[in-house]
Amino acid sequence: MDLEQLISAAQRIDDLLCLIERTPGSADSRTRAALDKAVAELRAALTRPTTHGPEPSSRLVISRRAGELLWIGDEIQVEVADLQNHLNQVRLAVMAPRRYRVDREEVRTRRLAERASRRRS
Repeated sequence: MDLEQLISAAQRIDDLLCLIERTPGSADSRTRAALDKAVAELRAALTRPTTHGPEPSSRLVISRRAGELLWIGDEIQVEVADLQNHLNQVRLAVMAPRRYRVDREEVRTRRLAERASRRRS
């Protein structure tokens, strides 16, 4: 069930509930059956796993040599800038439009913790 179907199911539920509220005693068996069906569809859709959202939907593991590139979409370029095998280290150069925030994990973690701290204050 896609977003449009979810919205449609929610609207049907809302319409049926409004009808029942406006006319007490009008919840005949067809109205009740329609409401039960719409609620069941919405419940099923909401409990079904999705492939979008914050969780990655796939993972790509590749090998690259120094100087080789990797593209993320059409706008983000990642270059293997340097390999230091004796240090077990790779240097990456990320080129992305300014609207994308590019952080090391420890910087991102610190930034999110600071933001959460400010919200609590």
